[in-house]
Amino acid sequence: MKGGELLDKILRQKFFSEREASAVLLTITKTVEYLHAQGVVHRDLKPSNILYVDESGNPESIRICDFGFAKQLRAENGLLMTPCYTANFVAPEVKYLLFVCI
Repeated sequence: MKGGELLDKILRQKFFSEREASAVLLTITKTVEYLHAQGVVHRDLKPSNILYVDESGNPESIRICDFGFAKQLRAENGLLMTPCYTANFVAPEVKYLLFVCI
């Protein structure tokens, strides 16, 4: 994608205003909320899997990619039993196999 990865933008820009960071996080949160409503869990969400479709840097141009670890929720309890993650970006409850309901 023309705009590149969020990771590259973070490394290049170093600092984000509160307004810019909250706009990016809001877009990501709404996208993940939509995926979960469709029963899809990404399981490897990290800055290198978040892309900008253009060079504007506009949060609305953000797309989530790399659904290689993604799963469709099918279990009645909603738990996924196989942990998949990138070590530097894993939630503690996934890393330590703690079953929590948030």
